[in-house]
Parts: sequence; structure tokens; C-alpha cells
Amino acid sequence: MGFQNVIIVGNVGKSPVQNEKGNLVKFSMCENDTWHKIKCFDNLADICLEYVKAGDKICIQGKISYYTYTDEFNNKSTTVSINANRIEFMSKKVKKVFDSEELPKLNHVPIDEIPV
Repeated sequence: MGFQNVIIVGNVGKSPVQNEKGNLVKFSMCENDTWHKIKCFDNLADICLEYVKAGDKICIQGKISYYTYTDEFNNKSTTVSINANRIEFMSKKVKKVFDSEELPKLNHVPIDEIPV
């Protein structure tokens, strides 16, 4: 499994979806006609759930993750996703930058009170 740092600017496809444990949020993002799978964890996952919506223009910084698995027909496949560690909102309605290492745990805090 290898990791590479990336920065992607594009539009969110579908609004983020949270996993059952509540510590992971996934969504898709389109950059120049290329779709990417984005994963956000912990504090950044909370931010994405609350503020990221389909159609939003955002900038994601993170690491590319490659996962290899075997399906039910015993075929090996590899999937690629980006584990985000920073998000910047590029749309006019929200102009904030969130870094997963600097954020406290947030629970429905008004946008004006979010630390930057």
C-alpha cells in the first residue's frame, strides 16, 4: 500500500454519507471530468457532514490510498481513494479552511464560531 500527497479542486458529486460508527464520511468529487472517492475521518468528517453539499466547489488536500481486495469470484481488484486531511470551501457561501490536525471536536457549531 502506497501513499502520495495530492491537492484537488473540484465539485462535490453527492452529499457526504457517514459510516455506521460515525467516524468516517465518504463522498465523490469531480475534477476536470475525473471522479475521485474522498474519505474524511473524525473531526474533518463532522465538518464535511455539516457543511459539504452536492455541487459545492471545494479544495481537498490528502493522501492517495490504494486498497487491494478479492471479490466473491476470487478476482483481485484495486480501488483508489483520497484520505483528506484538509478542506477549503471555494464557494461564496462558505469561505473557510479546515485542517484535521487543528480542529476540536465540533457538534453543530454555527459557521461564524468555527476556529480557523
